[in-house]
Amino acid sequence: MSKILKEWVHKFNHPFIYYVFLCFYFCWPLLKTGNKLGIEDWDQQLFYYGAVLKSVFEFHEFPFWNPWYCGGNVLWQNPQVALLSPVYLFAVFFSLPLAMKLNIMVHYYVGLLGMHFLLTRVFKISFLPLIFFLSSLVIFGGTHALHLATGHSTFLPFFYVPFILFLFFSSLLKHRLRPCILAGVLGSLVIYNAGIHIIIMLFFSLGIFCGLSGTLQRTLHPIKTLCMFVFFTLAFSAPKLLPAQMFLSSPFMEDTRTLVEAKDVIPGFGVRVYLDPFLKYYDKPFPSTYLWREYGNFIGSFGYILIMMSLIWVFSRNHLKREDRWLGVSLSFTSLILYGVSLGDLGFLAPFSLLKWIPFFAKLRCCGRYTIFFVPFAVLTSAWVLIGIWKHLGKKAQVFDKPLQRFLSVLLILLSLELVMYNRKHFQDIFTIDLPAAAEKISSIVDYKIDATTDPYGPGSPMYKDLLQNKNILSCYEPLQLQHRFLSGKNLVFSTPENTTLSYELTPNTLMVKGNLQAGERIFFNQNNMSGWSSDGLALTRDSDSGLLYVEAEKPGEQTFRFSFFPSGLLLGLLIFLISGSGAIFFWRRDR
Repeated sequence: MSKILKEWVHKFNHPFIYYVFLCFYFCWPLLKTGNKLGIEDWDQQLFYYGAVLKSVFEFHEFPFWNPWYCGGNVLWQNPQVALLSPVYLFAVFFSLPLAMKLNIMVHYYVGLLGMHFLLTRVFKISFLPLIFFLSSLVIFGGTHALHLATGHSTFLPFFYVPFILFLFFSSLLKHRLRPCILAGVLGSLVIYNAGIHIIIMLFFSLGIFCGLSGTLQRTLHPIKTLCMFVFFTLAFSAPKLLPAQMFLSSPFMEDTRTLVEAKDVIPGFGVRVYLDPFLKYYDKPFPSTYLWREYGNFIGSFGYILIMMSLIWVFSRNHLKREDRWLGVSLSFTSLILYGVSLGDLGFLAPFSLLKWIPFFAKLRCCGRYTIFFVPFAVLTSAWVLIGIWKHLGKKAQVFDKPLQRFLSVLLILLSLELVMYNRKHFQDIFTIDLPAAAEKISSIVDYKIDATTDPYGPGSPMYKDLLQNKNILSCYEPLQLQHRFLSGKNLVFSTPENTTLSYELTPNTLMVKGNLQAGERIFFNQNNMSGWSSDGLALTRDSDSGLLYVEAEKPGEQTFRFSFFPSGLLLGLLIFLISGSGAIFFWRRDR
């Protein structure tokens, strides 16, 4: 019996298995709420995921158009909508709210695996408690829990970043192209999962790192590696990225976000951001522009001291003769720049103030979000310093006998669990809204209704519940929407001047209209619109007064018209994807 037990323990004594239990424990405050809906932005995010599910599983169409809010809006082209996510697989078996909670747990696990590979295979750390602690600083830091607690699911793709960094550094250090191609695949997955903010900050961070490392080594290899990574990321994500850009640059799009002109500054050099575990997402401990959810990133006193000392220790005499000194210095400077950006508008020449002059980065209005990338690069700096100290000690390292190793193991594990215990509390009392039992699955009701009275910012997750009932909530929580053309009091389709009774069949991307019409009679489609809409057989015209799309009957009698939507730029995006994919296969075969 003892032999069998030992074999069983040896078989399952693997850190990857421990990570499963740890992620389950960390996410248990979410999982135990089952089908309940969340607060704050969770209504909007579940609505996005639900609209994709409804299009694909109920109507068997691609998620191109969203007829269920704002009087009609884009779906595929909305950069905040995730198109490829494990949540859609889980939603086949569970309700969407529960599927989302499982999705969060899976992303935490993916993040831990990525950090494990990064620390063990790139930085050659073999001491498991240290790997666990450094990984916890990045994955179980407070910033992710705070964002997810309030429905910022667009930050979930950050958990792919450790794998991206592992592949990127592998390509950089080994002069291999295959890891860079795989990093580009994961980078495109970030974009497909609505992680636009994440990929922009990643490009920025790696741009600083590669610029510094190329200068120190006097080589263009880091810049070339970065360019290849950026190219493959953008090319593989072109079917999502190009249509999204067409939408964002469309004259029919309205950005309803309120831009805050006040300076965004974190006082006290940001120390409280990393050391205060007690503040909630809704707190405002200093005169900041945003709530604590945009700033807080508790990593504990020991973790904060370790990374700050490492940023300085890089320049110590012990590391001057290391062959990979360029790596430590580049990581340290990158971390310091990101730390400076995260402090906000300290002055005209402050890093965050200068970034506002650069396209795309100007959209990242909150300085506190850069703590998301400061911690990973600072942790990698610590890993580089610690492994250097260990090598420098050489035979002296033998003083770390078993009792001392056990003490360090227990200490690091307890420090890691401190992060888990404090930051998992942010998930408590988040999913508290009951979902009606009859609506635990996306509704199959085909009837299309208009909800012109519900407040989308009200309690009870109104947008998601309207989606379940097949309603179009006109007043919607959506910062990126089309100009309002929907006419209240009018049917989804109507005709002028005869006002003929029309029958129609609506799916997310198409509208079939039938009626006995007179020659010259106009059939209007009463939804918002943009380029991408077309009709079979007849020219589709935009009315100069109402802005609605219509077709004009050429002859009298019973007729059928079909309106359909296909995102602008998608065909070109698919072409770019296919060409870049073929190129990636070619380079993959040559890189042996």
